[in-house]
Amino acid sequence: MITLAFTQMLYYLGISIEEYGGDDGLRLAARSRFPGLTDLRDSTVFYYVVLGLLLLLLLLGRRLVDARFGMVIRAARSNEARARAVGFSPYRYKLTAFALAGAGCGLAGALLDSILGATVQERRWCPRCEIATERRIHRCGTSTSLRGGLGAFDNDLVNLTSVLAGGVVTWALA
Repeated sequence: MITLAFTQMLYYLGISIEEYGGDDGLRLAARSRFPGLTDLRDSTVFYYVVLGLLLLLLLLGRRLVDARFGMVIRAARSNEARARAVGFSPYRYKLTAFALAGAGCGLAGALLDSILGATVQERRWCPRCEIATERRIHRCGTSTSLRGGLGAFDNDLVNLTSVLAGGVVTWALA
């Protein structure tokens, strides 16, 4: 319970700081750029970067499964006591496998969040303040207009979708 309390305190501290956007969030002017490497503002380049990361993770996963690490994990799954008798610590290997699966799925969730945020997340405009916002009624009291995305798909729903997708994939892999 104390962890939840501290998380909520940090959350409310974060949304109360107006210099960083407050409730509306910190708006980035553009996608990330890697000088000299690639420009992720182009959707085609972003797609191929994500595809390359996916193929790299699949290759690393296959290498891990075929290596000694994967053999120990398979041995611990079939008979943990026997794997321990041979001299391996199944707990450490299972913990490492879970951490690796969580890291890979965290990357997948972050990329999914980026795609959903750029495509289906609602974008609203306050005509009085002339600022982009996520609220239906802005702080100034003016009703905002929908400028893009799906009306019900706000930032919270995008984040929830990404977290649930990453969690489900982590659970399936672990």
